[in-house]
Amino acid sequence: MLILAFTFAAAALGGGLIAGTWIGMRPKADIGVGQSFLIWLALASAAFTTFAKSMEALPLALLFATLIGFIPFSLGYLVLRAAVARLRKRETLPAK
Repeated sequence: MLILAFTFAAAALGGGLIAGTWIGMRPKADIGVGQSFLIWLALASAAFTTFAKSMEALPLALLFATLIGFIPFSLGYLVLRAAVARLRKRETLPAK
């Protein structure tokens, strides 16, 4: 169970870093951390139920991913979004 927790935490951190970078590159992004987390939650639950080969694992996947994944996802998202937005404002990175 501990390996599953670390896997969800690492996947959430990676998802937060990817989402934060993507949102930070957009000048007027209207997608917040909550909406990005829900997208990650749906993808993580789909991957978990596919790996388990059973839809009966969906409630466990949703609960586990929400409880373990929210803090790492939010941390990665907020830190990288701010860093990328700051670089974009300095005109180091091109805006899309």
